[in-house]
Amino acid sequence: MNRFSNILIKIIILIAVTAFISYSIYDAYPGLSLGKIAYVVAIGFDTAENNNFKMTIQIAKPNAANSDSSGSSQSTQTVLNSVECSSFESGLNLLNSYISRDINLAHCDAIIISEELASKGISQIIYDLSNNAEVSSHANVIVTKCRALDCLKLASPVLESFAARYYHVIPTSSEYTGSTVSVPLIDFFNYMEDNCRQPIGALGNINTDSTHLIDSNSKFVANKDISYFAGESPITSSNKVEVMGIAIFKKGQLVGELNGLDCICHKIVSGTLNYCNMQVPNPNDNAKNINLILRLKGKPKIHLNIINGSAYIKADINLSIRVISIEKGSDFTNGETGKILQDTVNLYMENIISDYLYKTAKNLNSDIDGFGYYALKHFSTIDDFNSFNWLDNYQNSFFSVAVNGKIMAGNTFLGI
Repeated sequence: MNRFSNILIKIIILIAVTAFISYSIYDAYPGLSLGKIAYVVAIGFDTAENNNFKMTIQIAKPNAANSDSSGSSQSTQTVLNSVECSSFESGLNLLNSYISRDINLAHCDAIIISEELASKGISQIIYDLSNNAEVSSHANVIVTKCRALDCLKLASPVLESFAARYYHVIPTSSEYTGSTVSVPLIDFFNYMEDNCRQPIGALGNINTDSTHLIDSNSKFVANKDISYFAGESPITSSNKVEVMGIAIFKKGQLVGELNGLDCICHKIVSGTLNYCNMQVPNPNDNAKNINLILRLKGKPKIHLNIINGSAYIKADINLSIRVISIEKGSDFTNGETGKILQDTVNLYMENIISDYLYKTAKNLNSDIDGFGYYALKHFSTIDDFNSFNWLDNYQNSFFSVAVNGKIMAGNTFLGI
C-alpha cells in the first residue's frame, strides 16, 4: 500500500509540474499556441545608411524538421527578414509588427556581425542582446568579413536536417581542428567588461573561387593549409560559409584578425586546445614536411613580472607529439634521430607561438589570453591595478616561450 501511495504521489506531482510549465508558457505568450511562434535560429547585424545598423533574423520554417531534407538548402528551411533600426529592441518591435507570428529568440544559436559594423563598435548591441531574457547566453558570436545578410543567405546545413542544429554544431570544429573558436555571448560580454582580458569572436566569410588565396610560389611553407583567414582556403563545397581564425576586439570594437594557425597558438597559450594537426619542416630536408598531431599536457605555466612598467611574460608549454606521416626515406625511429625531430618540433612551436604573442601585443594591443589575471598579484589593490591600465600597457609586454614536447609511442615510433 505504501508503494502504491508513493507512485500515486509521484504521478500527481508530475501532472502538477507539467500543468505549471504549460501555464508558464501560455503566460509568457498569452493567446498564442506553439504554432503561432516564429523561432529565430540566427541574428545578423550589418551597417546601414540611415540608422545605427541593419538587423536580419533567420526564422526556421515550422515544417523544416519533419520534411524530407535530402537536397534541401538553408533557404528552403528558413526565412530571412531584415530591418534598419536604431536599437535591437526597436528592430524586434518593427519585425514583430510585420511578421504574422510572435518572434522567439530562445533557440538562436548564432550572433553574426559584419566586420564593417564590428570595426565601428558593437558594445550597445552586445548589451542589448545580453539583457534580453530570451537570447541564449550560449549563442555563438561570429564576425564575418562579408555582410552578415549574405552569410545568412548562403549558409547551408549540408550534413544537418534542421537549420537550428547547423548553427549549433558549427563551433564544434574548434575541438578537433583548433583553427577556429567557439565564443558564447556570455563570454564575449564578460571579457568586454573585464580589465584583465579582451573579447574575441569566431571569424567567418563566404568561400568562393574568387576568394581563394592562391600562392604562385610553389616552395613549401609549413602549415600553409591552416594559415588561411576565413574564406581564403581552396575548399569547394555546397556550403559557401567558412569559419576559420579569430576576430580580435578591444573592448567592444574590432581591432584586427588572426588566421587559423594563430588561432591554434591562442588555444595552446590559453590552455583550451584539445588537439590539432600541425606540420613542421623535415630536419633532413626543409623543402618537405612532417605531419603531427599535437595535444596539450596540462595548462601552460605562465610567469609574469613587471619591470620598469613593462610586463615580462614566460610561458612554459608541455605538448604530446604524435607523428602521423613523414616523407619517404626519412628515418626518425631511433633515439638519436627521434631526438632531432623532437627538438625541431619544440623550436618550431616556440617560434610560431612567440610570433603570435607579439602580434597580439605590438600589432593589436589586445590581451586575448588573460595575462592580466597574472599581473593582478603585482598590485596591492584593484585601484592600483586599474591605474596601471593593463589593457593599454599590454603593448609594452615582452615574451619568452619554452615548449617541452614529447614524441609519443605510435605505430612507427617507439617514443623518445
